[in-house]
Amino acid sequence: MKRNPLPQHFRKYNIWTNKAVEINDVHKSYMGSMALKGISLDIDKSSITSITGHSGSGKSTLLRIIQGIEKPDKGEVTIFNQKIDYSSPSIGLKNLINQNVGIGFQSPMLMGNHSVLDNIQLYLKGKGVEPNFPTILDLLFKFGLDNKKKLDQPAASLSGGEQMKVALVRALASKPQLLLLDEPTSAIDSMGTKNVFKTLRDIVDTTGTTIVTVTHDSDLIQDYIDKEVTIESGELL
Repeated sequence: MKRNPLPQHFRKYNIWTNKAVEINDVHKSYMGSMALKGISLDIDKSSITSITGHSGSGKSTLLRIIQGIEKPDKGEVTIFNQKIDYSSPSIGLKNLINQNVGIGFQSPMLMGNHSVLDNIQLYLKGKGVEPNFPTILDLLFKFGLDNKKKLDQPAASLSGGEQMKVALVRALASKPQLLLLDEPTSAIDSMGTKNVFKTLRDIVDTTGTTIVTVTHDSDLIQDYIDKEVTIESGELL
């Protein structure tokens, strides 16, 4: 699939490489059992990369290491030419994670008693980002969440699939350079999954955002991704 060149507002970052994420020889074990065995992988800017594999293969572990949630036993991860220091994160890295990297977990993790709009606004303010309502409303429309009544309802009243979409809008509303997603369509049916990834594809092509997603729905999203990598027993196939 032909992609648009990286938009001007992203070109100031790491202009000497086209890599958004560089993973070099990453190992991880739990209680003596190897979860990851020397993973090396490059993720291009302005692309969608899916990480697939059976349950327990190590794909979510790899994503958590990229997110900075898990510390690898060995190896390193570089995001936009800035190495993650897992022992003592620098101020620059903290700002990168807070401002330029969006994270979506398997659970939407919404505040159930707050409205859809409140969930998005409070998340942005927590990141130090002023809510941009035209951007928020545009994203809600793109993901089919523009029903005015639902926007004012408690998030807990939405279906599981709708809550996952709200979580995606929340993560995208800060205009991240990099979006890291763990099973973003796990509560969405097949047609809805295709629509979500079609929307994500359009956003990537328009904004230059880079997306890395763990998924079990690889067969459904082939038309919308740039690269698929498979992990089996902690190794890239």
